[in-house]
Amino acid sequence: MTHEELIDQAARLFKVLGSSLRIHILFYLRKHGESPVSAIVGHLGVSQPVISKQLGILKKPPIVKLN
Repeated sequence: MTHEELIDQAARLFKVLGSSLRIHILFYLRKHGESPVSAIVGHLGVSQPVISKQLGILKKPPIVKLN
């Protein structure tokens, strides 16, 4: 991987981690492991569509694996 590719990859990662909600989701998953979306919704008090969208964004780099 070239220097430019590494920088681009790091920039994409930082952009994904630029949301406090996504960081809350990551902390939840770190503590509780693989969880249904409904559990994350209940814990964070955010709607299911919002959590699902954020999980999709986290999947792209990929930071989380969705089943």
